[in-house]
Amino acid sequence: GMPTVNLKIASNKLIPRHGVYGTITIVDGVRYLGVTSIGPRPTVDDYPTITIETFLLYFNRDLYGQVITMEIKNFIRPITKFESLQAVREQVDKDVLFVVEKGLE
Repeated sequence: GMPTVNLKIASNKLIPRHGVYGTITIVDGVRYLGVTSIGPRPTVDDYPTITIETFLLYFNRDLYGQVITMEIKNFIRPITKFESLQAVREQVDKDVLFVVEKGLE
């Protein structure tokens, strides 16, 4: 119920500190607001693997294999381990509200 874009980063790019960010993702020249998690996924699998996952607002398309651009705009919060996936969803809803209210342009 919460599809994300799983991103790979070019080897010449720096990765910011682990956390959740308000972002803008550019797909085919169109800018979409998003919430991006950079870091491990302690609620899901507790592996030390770093992932970059973006939940795009108002977007419902398949992006597999496409090259997109992401701009990081605001740090929202640190990575947190939640009690359940439902608790993650509730927090992401709060993060989305923050991004919508804050505006990132």
